[in-house]
Amino acid sequence: NSHHQLFAAADLVARDSSEAARAKMIEDATRAGLVALQAQIEHARECAKRSTAVVTRADPGTLHDFDGELPSGTDEGGIPLGYSTFNGPDSTVGFTVTGSYPPRPGAGSGNRVLQIDLDVTSWSGIVNRFTDGTAARWLSYDWRSLEELSFWFFGANSGTEMFFDIFDNRQLCSTTDDAERFRYQFWDDVAGWRLIRVRFEDMARKEIGNGAPDDGLGLGKVHGWGIGALSTGGPVRLFVDDFRLLSDPGDVVQKRMALAMSEI
Repeated sequence: NSHHQLFAAADLVARDSSEAARAKMIEDATRAGLVALQAQIEHARECAKRSTAVVTRADPGTLHDFDGELPSGTDEGGIPLGYSTFNGPDSTVGFTVTGSYPPRPGAGSGNRVLQIDLDVTSWSGIVNRFTDGTAARWLSYDWRSLEELSFWFFGANSGTEMFFDIFDNRQLCSTTDDAERFRYQFWDDVAGWRLIRVRFEDMARKEIGNGAPDDGLGLGKVHGWGIGALSTGGPVRLFVDDFRLLSDPGDVVQKRMALAMSEI
């Protein structure tokens, strides 16, 4: 199927019932088959390069603290890597890293956070597709030893429906963003900072029509995450900070939150 056009263009038919016409057809078919085989071999070589990329095992701890610059680039196929935005009709989104934000519980001197400005009538948000230092190559992480992720979220009490996505497994030899999405929904129904906990077992698959695998949230190859909103009812400014991976959900998060609140 990958080389249907090649075989169609080869016009593999015998011109008449003679042995010479039959032999010519066989010769043309053999030549077309060898060209297709060579193309498949080249494709397999490129696939092998991508398939042998190192998957890094992620341990509990800080995933992103937003104190440094945010990576941004594209892969060889033009897919945005690092931080980028997405939006639907009549919706806008922008983001930046800033040190100017409402005081956050537990934040130290010089802390910076991710600022997200949204004006959404359909859907909009930002994504972080994991990448290397060149921001030109996909990376993936093994989260199978972990149970949840948490982050600080500063809301505006807008009533907006928010979502947080994990980008899980991709198709073998993929050249597009066909990572499977798993979603956690929450609402911007509190003014100020709060700690959002995302238990992986509470996430549900979200079909976005990108040809993703449908094999469950395996967490063996996590390629990124996204956060966004469905409708804001006007301009809204939100902040997020301190993404952390956790293996002991209840105990670790509760102790961390209690410590942070005691510092207010």
